[in-house]
Amino acid sequence: MSAVDCPSLGRVKGQWYKAVPPLVRCNTGLTPADCFGRTLVEKLPDPIKIGIINVAVGGCRIELFDEDNCEEHIASQPEWLKNTVQAYENNPYRRLKELAKAAQKDGVIKGVLLHQASQIRVIESGRRR
Repeated sequence: MSAVDCPSLGRVKGQWYKAVPPLVRCNTGLTPADCFGRTLVEKLPDPIKIGIINVAVGGCRIELFDEDNCEEHIASQPEWLKNTVQAYENNPYRRLKELAKAAQKDGVIKGVLLHQASQIRVIESGRRR
């Protein structure tokens, strides 16, 4: 399901399409969902369909997906990130929830894959977040 409008690709936010890269936004390359989805499809019986809703911002911190506090986080980020999250109306987690609700009209959500590998930092207390 497209998470953003991509007129050049014939994609409309909230509508399903065949999973052909780019899966995230109009100009992104391959993502973890590409390989994961293909592997999953290979391992499952033919009648089972897989739907992917990919809301992603490479190089971001997990705070970007804090629905209630992401605005404050975005304000402190570089322009490239501010520009990227505009595609999700400045709230990627809210967009993900919106699209998940729409997807449930067509099927059952059996799992969520969260891939967050960037920017782990040590905070003052010495704990990792």
